[in-house]
Amino acid sequence: MKLKFNIPDPVNRILQELDKCGHDAYIVGGCVRDSILDIEPHDWDICTSATPDVIMEIFSGETIIPTGLKHGTVTIMIDSVPYEVTTFRVDGKYTDSRRPDNVCFTNNLLEDLKRRDFTINAMAYNSSLGLIDPFNGEIDLQNNLLKCVGNPNDRFKEDALRILRAMRFAVKYGLDIENTTYEAMVTNKDGLKSISKERITSELEKMLSTGNEIRNLFIYCSDIISTIIPELECCIGFDQHNKYHNHTVYEHILSVVDFCNTQDFVIKMAALLHDIGKPSTYTEDEEGYGHFYGHPEVSYEISKEVLSKRLRVSNDQYDEILLLVKYHDMDLANTKRSVKRALNKLGESTLKKWAVLKFADRKDHIGFSEEKVRGNLSRIEEISDIIISTHDCFTIKELSVNGSDLIGIGYTPGKELGNILKHLLQLVIDGCENDKDKLLEIAASLRTKEAGV
Repeated sequence: MKLKFNIPDPVNRILQELDKCGHDAYIVGGCVRDSILDIEPHDWDICTSATPDVIMEIFSGETIIPTGLKHGTVTIMIDSVPYEVTTFRVDGKYTDSRRPDNVCFTNNLLEDLKRRDFTINAMAYNSSLGLIDPFNGEIDLQNNLLKCVGNPNDRFKEDALRILRAMRFAVKYGLDIENTTYEAMVTNKDGLKSISKERITSELEKMLSTGNEIRNLFIYCSDIISTIIPELECCIGFDQHNKYHNHTVYEHILSVVDFCNTQDFVIKMAALLHDIGKPSTYTEDEEGYGHFYGHPEVSYEISKEVLSKRLRVSNDQYDEILLLVKYHDMDLANTKRSVKRALNKLGESTLKKWAVLKFADRKDHIGFSEEKVRGNLSRIEEISDIIISTHDCFTIKELSVNGSDLIGIGYTPGKELGNILKHLLQLVIDGCENDKDKLLEIAASLRTKEAGV
């Protein structure tokens, strides 16, 4: 029985035009895999026996983007949507561990499929011939198995990033990694050290943003994770000797990542880093219980190194992840004063993310009461929403006085001015009325006292 794929009209049109001109053409790779799994593909890639110059000639009436002629890829724009069409090819050596030095075009589909990474990505399809699956990718999907095409050592030496791609596919599709593939991943893990920070981060972000559990896989692949984030290595197997924990530091970290019920990369990344400083702060009391005094601040400092030296995140992601790590252990009372202080530290959006991380962290503690923790966090969110909706002051810019007002009563620009604004803000957060005349009166009296008048 032939598979029937819901192929978009523009893709069918491209396939038919190539066929009409005497060239083999198929959809290939991820769109075939996802169609078999009844998942709507994100991209539709097409491979063909036609060479790039022939492809451009056939579709000369369309907008053509010569995306990668050296590697046989042409992008055809139809209704403002890009469709990549690539000539069957055989790859040369991968001296840069990313792209082949050169490619040779071929008219043999099998040769093209042989160079691909995993069996589940080495399938092709067209409506005339059906599924072309020389490496049994469909069977591997049915068996929930991730397996390399050919010799896995060769595949990972060609491009070490495939190691993280293997992990991503395992997480996203719930696959088990075949033994020889896993062994090759571990054997070739040092190749990841030569991969760019951007590519590492992209795979990690995709992994953490699936919304699926990563704990078991990250434990299984701990050697690989500690290769891309060596600061996590000391957490692996580190016994907390703590009456609130029955997991090692690494196991706890991964449990918290999974308990974060979100696909938000910032929250997930903060969870992965939140206790990274625990081993270096470990102490034991007289009864032999372990403690980690000051670990949030140490985790914060280590996370700065990880995010700047190991990964490449945006400035906004960098700032927000670090805030979440720094304040993840913050105890927050469900009072207006406490919530306003938290809003001042974190801001509205990050406070909501903090609540997700806080709940997940508490959930992996012995004696966790979901009702109690969820109730407290819900009340904090309610108070936060009221503060925001009523435009209650919790930042300096919301104060009824500004620097110019203070200069008008004798203050000079500089550190003194900044300090008095911070002082006035704390008074307002603590309950003082945010009234201009009142605050100027307080500021004037403080200046008088400092002057000794």
